[in-house]
Amino acid sequence: MINLFKNKIQQAPRVFISGALVIIFGFVIGFLTVPTLVSMVWEKLVSKSIATSIEDGEITTGIVLSDSQFAALVNSVNGVLKTNGIAPVINNNISSASQNNSATNINSKTASLPTAKQPQVRRLYVPTANTDLAIVEGANEKALFKGAWRSPYGSTPENGGNTILFGHRYLHLPPRKDTLFSLDKVKVGDPFEISWDGRTYKYKVVEVKVVNPDDISVLNPTAKPSVTIITCTPVFTTKFRLVVRGELVSE
Repeated sequence: MINLFKNKIQQAPRVFISGALVIIFGFVIGFLTVPTLVSMVWEKLVSKSIATSIEDGEITTGIVLSDSQFAALVNSVNGVLKTNGIAPVINNNISSASQNNSATNINSKTASLPTAKQPQVRRLYVPTANTDLAIVEGANEKALFKGAWRSPYGSTPENGGNTILFGHRYLHLPPRKDTLFSLDKVKVGDPFEISWDGRTYKYKVVEVKVVNPDDISVLNPTAKPSVTIITCTPVFTTKFRLVVRGELVSE
């Protein structure tokens, strides 16, 4: 009995140390995974919110396809392929062999086509706001999900005039460089840059203001080469628009 008691006393520190290691390991794993889980939940909720049509002049900025809509899209694509003599490649029911054959058919049809020109890098850098954001093109504001949307109603850096960029502040769990979350920190006189098709355009902020959503004067053409950056404010609301305008300094 005495020996058994001694053995238990000797084993106790080992059990304690093992338990402590398990607790520490669990804490570390939790510390690493919780931010990821929070970020995933955040982006799902925010994306769902943004994808919803909002009244009172707000825009719809999401693409949500139901199963029937996706099926219709698949049929539409396959119809175009069939018209051009190419076997359908989007079909949930086709076998691996069929997919391989379809790929072969497409390759044979497109082998003589010219190689598409690769898109140039287009980015917005705002040091004061810690922003490094892709500039994307699109027919409407749905492109906002991919970066700062350049409005087709504005100009482009190489053409002078007013280049208009819209961006989200909190599409991703803030703070993030690929959003305009901290744009409210920008002041008159601050520098920012745009990389556009291999060239760098440097600007200086000349105006920072808050306007109503229906104030379209900020979209007007400008005499000097300018960039107008627009996002929602206050953060986490769509009540007003924060407008930052910069004029070209050098390129």
